[in-house]
Amino acid sequence: MSKNTSTKAPKAPRPVSPQAIPVPEGFAERSGDYVGFWDEEISNVIQGVPVEAKIFDGNIEKNKPSYLITFRLTKDMKVLKDAESGEVVEAKFGDHVGVWGKPGMSALRNLCGVEVFMYCKGEKDTGKPNAMRVYSVNSATTGAPLPVTSDTRNKSKGVQTFLDGNIVRGS
Repeated sequence: MSKNTSTKAPKAPRPVSPQAIPVPEGFAERSGDYVGFWDEEISNVIQGVPVEAKIFDGNIEKNKPSYLITFRLTKDMKVLKDAESGEVVEAKFGDHVGVWGKPGMSALRNLCGVEVFMYCKGEKDTGKPNAMRVYSVNSATTGAPLPVTSDTRNKSKGVQTFLDGNIVRGS
């Protein structure tokens, strides 16, 4: 019996354009990375379009879920780039900004894809050591359910959040 000794030629690398390709007017290069995070002490309002949410075990209390909501900005604003250093940067229209979800933001649940104007309007005493922050969440119309694209909870899996009904299969 003869052994098949044919070998496939290695794939050639994809050609990279040595010159810049002209981009149509009105387009700007985007990244999926967050430019920074909304911090109410830096910018008291956020204006943008909620895109998705991610749920995971909390950093401080593992048995409590944390969730991070991605906003695509529709208005420039200052955001916290790095919590450790306190670095603040200017995020521009179209940039992605992370918003740490809080129970008082539950109105975001059905506002995916529509422009939202949100700010903290105070606190509510819930009888717990820390008061719950209450948010004013405003939009011209309702949107789609905010998809939860990643749910990596282990210790907090059974704890309900306002986003649990929006979990996308396979996340």
